[in-house]
Amino acid sequence: MMIGTTLRLLTKRPELLLNYVSAYSTLARDEFVLARTRLARRAIAGAVAFAALLAFLILAGVALILGSGTAQPYAVWTLVTVPGFMLLICIAASAFALAKDAAPQREAFADQLQRDLHAFRGALETHR
Repeated sequence: MMIGTTLRLLTKRPELLLNYVSAYSTLARDEFVLARTRLARRAIAGAVAFAALLAFLILAGVALILGSGTAQPYAVWTLVTVPGFMLLICIAASAFALAKDAAPQREAFADQLQRDLHAFRGALETHR
């Protein structure tokens, strides 16, 4: 049924069909670019979180070694602050990488196709 409708539209109103094909290709390209951008941002945030976690573990180990060998109380805050800062960066980057997008979801191609097919049929019925 869809093929017959498309063929009738192609013979009677080819510019309408070409406009829809152009609009669908633009929609697909926009959704692909948006998905690629979101994936790249999440990958970068994940890499930053992983690097910050490794830095935290290394700095925490160094802080434990230095803290056990020193008896100076004023140096303890530094030994806690530096690894703690890396832990905060790790938590923030992880939250950014795992966060759901606040942007509204785009319409699915199937829904758009059904609405357009209905519009095609309506256009054919009015031009008979």
